[in-house]
Amino acid sequence: MNQLTHDQNPFKPKSFPIALLTDGVRSPANIGGLFRLMDAFGIKDIFLADSQVDLNSSRLKRTARGTERKLNILAYDTAADALAAIQEQRPEAKLIALEITSDSEVIDSFEVASTVEYILVLGGELHGVSEPILAQCEKVVHIPMYGNNSSMNVTQSAAIALHTLTQKLL
Repeated sequence: MNQLTHDQNPFKPKSFPIALLTDGVRSPANIGGLFRLMDAFGIKDIFLADSQVDLNSSRLKRTARGTERKLNILAYDTAADALAAIQEQRPEAKLIALEITSDSEVIDSFEVASTVEYILVLGGELHGVSEPILAQCEKVVHIPMYGNNSSMNVTQSAAIALHTLTQKLL
């Protein structure tokens, strides 16, 4: 068995009707990791809200491994600004937050439709998705966890969520 190179991989490019909105994600490594995941899962658009991350950061670029050049990256000072832009540019898109709340549902049970564009909202490293953003979301979903911790890294949770959602859309 031989490990395949990037040029030898058997995967066919495919895009999905999903975009990301980050709410206060500030780590260059996390943003770079999200860019890399987006490329892996055929996601092209990301709305960065209140990130304050230098998109030319060497840490971000090392983590992203060139994927940042293939994406549509839109940065906003505040989450409210990002939401206003989304509502103006994509009024039919459905905002879906990835967060554990008193009424969130397990992501596996979330019904998706290929005719709908989804904006997956990811919260910042310290406080998750903010209350004002949660109030704007049509649904809140969570990843079931079985340990004592009530959260996981934003990049890790995004990977699980994007895998789950794209599999449902195949």
